[in-house]
Amino acid sequence: MASQKFEMIFMEPVPLSESEYPGFNPRTEKVEGMIIDYDVGVTMRDGAKIYIDLYRPETEGKYPIIIAWGPYGKQGRRRIYSMLGNAGLNDEDINEYTGFEAPDPVYWCRNGYIIINADPRGSWNSEGDLTFMSPQEAEDCYERVLKLGMDVNDNQFQAIGLGNLGLIYQERGELEKAEEMHKRALEIDKKCGDKKGMSSDYVNLGVIYYTRGDLDKAEEMHKKALEIDEKLGLKEGMAIDYGNLGLIYMDRGGLAKAEEMYKKSLGISEPAGMMETTANQYANLGLIYIQRGKFDKAEEMHKKSLEVEKKIGRLEGIARQYGNLGLIYRMRGDLDKAEEMYLKSLQISEQQGTVELTANQYDNLGAVYKQRGDVAKAREYGEKAVELFKKIGMLPEVEKVEAWLSSLSQEGKRDK
Repeated sequence: MASQKFEMIFMEPVPLSESEYPGFNPRTEKVEGMIIDYDVGVTMRDGAKIYIDLYRPETEGKYPIIIAWGPYGKQGRRRIYSMLGNAGLNDEDINEYTGFEAPDPVYWCRNGYIIINADPRGSWNSEGDLTFMSPQEAEDCYERVLKLGMDVNDNQFQAIGLGNLGLIYQERGELEKAEEMHKRALEIDKKCGDKKGMSSDYVNLGVIYYTRGDLDKAEEMHKKALEIDEKLGLKEGMAIDYGNLGLIYMDRGGLAKAEEMYKKSLGISEPAGMMETTANQYANLGLIYIQRGKFDKAEEMHKKSLEVEKKIGRLEGIARQYGNLGLIYRMRGDLDKAEEMYLKSLQISEQQGTVELTANQYDNLGAVYKQRGDVAKAREYGEKAVELFKKIGMLPEVEKVEAWLSSLSQEGKRDK
């Protein structure tokens, strides 16, 4: 069922005593021109403690940092390569300090780098539950980047950590926290004169303001990003900026101006092989054709977008295109086909935890049941949509859904 909630099920771990874990042994050693601090505890924001090994050059100084983050064990595990016949490495090629899929600390420290090997949350002796390539793991990693940047007074590290934490909060719908992170990143990038970083910060803030319905503020941010990207000749950034401005003009009803922006973006992204941006602009052009009543042209654009999304495996994009195709079928009066598309979209969006997209599909399904005259079902989905839109601060969408929910009440009174 599309409304099914997905539960994360954890397996019981192998006891440390039965694993290759070398044992908890905090200490400092000087070997091979390195100073090594083993089993350094790092406390995350929620209180969970993870452990890292820190490798640094013997000579004091300010060095760039490389973080190795994986569940395989921060300790060297040389025997693993003998199990991978096609890896191109033999066990004897790897020294005892090098973890699996991690940089060689001896080499990198000699060349002026600090290496951090981390045992992520829940792995080996680190506290918490282990997840792999999850939002929680991403948050932990970027939190560590931010903390390191603050510890060594590395502004670029701090800005990277803040910006990526902001993206995680955006994905969760925590827009106030996301805005705070991006503003802090922008302040640092301005001080450092990092124009490319500033452009990214402006884009991220523009997306937040757009989500809230503050189109003027969003336009200001995206135009600032475009100005920087044009000066630096950053084609990828320009394509994204044109697309974002197109969204704003479209929401204001300026379809011709929006179409111009989307085509400018597509003209850059498609020849350059920027598949995500290409998929976005096909979808955006499709939405323009929907508003113009050109449903065949719109369907063509959304199917092109869906094809690209499937190629790159971007689940959120696939879900959005199912939703857009559902809109076309609904406007043609094919409610069964529309419902099928909306349910496909909802299943993916709920699984991925994309709150805005989930809310949109509740809204769309409510509209389908409203057209069918199923007031109870329409109200059920509409109220779910309102709840989620309120959660992420999308007040214009709340007002829109509440308006058609109010019309259901009026229809109910007339039926009586």
